[in-house]
Amino acid sequence: MPRAKYWLTRLIGLLLLYSVGHGVLIWLGTIGIHPEQWIASLIGYATTSEAAVWLWWTLPAVVGLIVLGVWELNSQSQFSARAVSRNAKRIPARNVREVVRLISPGANIDFDFSEGLISRAFPDAGSFTSWETVHDGKELLVHNVPELGLHGSRSRILAEPRYAWVLNFRDCRSLSLRNLVIGHTEPGYCQGGVLRFENCSDVIIEKCELFGSGTYALELQDCDNFEICDSLIRDCTYGIGNFRNISAVTFRNCDFRDNRQFDLLNFAGAANKVMFKSCNFRGNHSSGYLFNFSALNARHSIYLNDSTVVGNTFVGLADIRLSQNNNKIYDNKTPSLRPL
Repeated sequence: MPRAKYWLTRLIGLLLLYSVGHGVLIWLGTIGIHPEQWIASLIGYATTSEAAVWLWWTLPAVVGLIVLGVWELNSQSQFSARAVSRNAKRIPARNVREVVRLISPGANIDFDFSEGLISRAFPDAGSFTSWETVHDGKELLVHNVPELGLHGSRSRILAEPRYAWVLNFRDCRSLSLRNLVIGHTEPGYCQGGVLRFENCSDVIIEKCELFGSGTYALELQDCDNFEICDSLIRDCTYGIGNFRNISAVTFRNCDFRDNRQFDLLNFAGAANKVMFKSCNFRGNHSSGYLFNFSALNARHSIYLNDSTVVGNTFVGLADIRLSQNNNKIYDNKTPSLRPL
């Protein structure tokens, strides 16, 4: 789970720094340098033994916490840089076959075509792509690739098999998808959606349109550090998205329009620091809730802020209390057409 991995790596880092600090103090003692004498004179301890206790047990921990804090601030500030920069050198791809062949670490692929059927690229594959069999065809899997950019100019990427995800990413990090229109040639049922991510981190989806999936527009499992911004999700036949064990996921300035049929946003496992900000929900139709939290097994932090929820049909906004602020929510109805 991303959150458990997050705290485990930082705990290990703190213990390592603590051990290094003790090692430095022992080494200084072997060469005749005794910092406790300086500490006693500097901060006024009565004896050097008291200063030695402070130095031995407290100073390495304080230094370790400072180092980890600086590391954390730097890693957060570099999130956008870790997802492939839009200004990096681009590699043009003239069709979907070239896209599949070009996918590799550090590749920033520019879709130099207006429309492509991704399933027609089969059987082309590379070291970081493979094909999985679904009920009615093949599904592209992108795996174990860091620093990948997929950028277009409203390029349409379509899948013909209705049971396939259009793009499926596994064990990837630092991805960016920009200015793409992604969906199926025909809406399907049961399994195939638009974008699926498993065990992925540091992902930006910007100015994209996800439409007409058989199931959901998005599925995130064991993922963290996602930003979906300035994008449209529309006309999906089962709902908007499924999310299991996610952390630090932000939807910003997104439109959710004319999606249907069950609970629209489903959360399971753990969900921490999930934010919907300045989003617009309009014309969606659900037999359940807009936000479904029933499968969460831990405390969650999911927020809806500065958003508009207008002209939708659902049983209710959420099945349990949703943290929200400064939203406009009106003209919504239940499936029996009663005003909420």
